[in-house]
Amino acid sequence: MSANVMGMDGLSFHQFNRGCQLLQGGRVQDQAEAAALIGEAAERSGAAAAQHNLGTVHERGVGVPKNLALAVTWYSKVGPGRYCSPRHPTHFKPSFLELDGIL
Repeated sequence: MSANVMGMDGLSFHQFNRGCQLLQGGRVQDQAEAAALIGEAAERSGAAAAQHNLGTVHERGVGVPKNLALAVTWYSKVGPGRYCSPRHPTHFKPSFLELDGIL
């Protein structure tokens, strides 16, 4: 998947992918760096995938303290009609991280 398809510039896309790769590795010591990279991508690009994954990271407390209010804040930035499901408090469907069995 390319940066353009994801709605991210090259740097944001790289940060997002690297963060997801670190989480896939399953090493607890990489979780904080992964959360930071995904967060930077979400803030810089405003891309729905990065924002949603950042919400999931905060919801589950992966690499950051668990914070449901912050999770809802990031989920709500994704926008209506995107990532919908009753699984999350704001009715968003599972993130890429959840679908891949990472979180």
